[in-house]
Amino acid sequence: MASARIQEAAFKPRSVFVHEILDPTGRSLEWLEERGVSVDRGVTTWGGKFLSEGELIERAQHHVAIMGASTHRVTRHVIEALPDLAFVSKYGIGVDSIDMAAATELGVLVTNTPISENVEAVAEYTIAAMLALRKQFLFYTAARLRERTWRTPDVWCEFLWRRTVGLVGYGRIGRAVARRLSGWELRTLVYDPYVEVPDRGVEQVAFDELLRESDIVSLHAIATSENHHMIDAHALALMKPGAIVVNSARGALVDLDALYDALRSGQLAGVALDAYESEPPPVEHPIFALPNVIATPHASAWISETFERISQTGSENLWAALCGKVPRHAVNPEVLG
Repeated sequence: MASARIQEAAFKPRSVFVHEILDPTGRSLEWLEERGVSVDRGVTTWGGKFLSEGELIERAQHHVAIMGASTHRVTRHVIEALPDLAFVSKYGIGVDSIDMAAATELGVLVTNTPISENVEAVAEYTIAAMLALRKQFLFYTAARLRERTWRTPDVWCEFLWRRTVGLVGYGRIGRAVARRLSGWELRTLVYDPYVEVPDRGVEQVAFDELLRESDIVSLHAIATSENHHMIDAHALALMKPGAIVVNSARGALVDLDALYDALRSGQLAGVALDAYESEPPPVEHPIFALPNVIATPHASAWISETFERISQTGSENLWAALCGKVPRHAVNPEVLG
């Protein structure tokens, strides 16, 4: 039998508070409205100002559903403060911004959008970041040419060819990155304690071995309490001098202070960051002033086509749930009974 919240939602108006709007066209929300769902629009992901926890609770009152991306955290306190809430439609793959234990315990169904466009976009970003750091695109720029500054023996570019890339996490995005690397004649290592890696040309190794052997470490794990700050001072000390780190996954996987120290000492040659523990991140952190850091605003999937598909899939998940069906991308279907 479905949870009490879900059963009670069947007798309430179909309404959703969209706390973070991704769809640049707005069509996915219009699609819901055409089916009789009342849509309360919140902030846009490109608007710059987001809601506090208190504002989220105030705006979402009396709605049976909320929908949005990762900027607003759906904590136990939020769920408990919204007694009508039965459904959370999450834009994107990761659900670490949602207290899943509380959602399941309190009978709230959570869905996500693991669509191909999102996977492929992040994989492409990851490869681009690797190449940008290895080829010194941050150093050899048009600005240097305008200053009549030419090449220097102090800054050399590096190969990706015949090097070793370590992938931490081998879900859909990790596999998409490995697939793209397969033509580069390099060694690909994988650390993932939750999956067997049957793919040819990919070696599954322990975490410490991956750190010691890799010229590039690329993160593709979800964030959990077990892997919080897994790239810390100890992990960085195990890495090859001059290696690089790419994090297009979750900010909680890395210790920013430790990354900064490793960059300053020369232990790391470069870092690419697209995700942060708090978003937007604390821009006063000294790591953002270093010349060998790529820092992007969680933009690896910032493609209009991707955002349209994410938003439409989120709306379809929600519509299925409101109709009493099992959504295609239910994260905790056990609450449906």
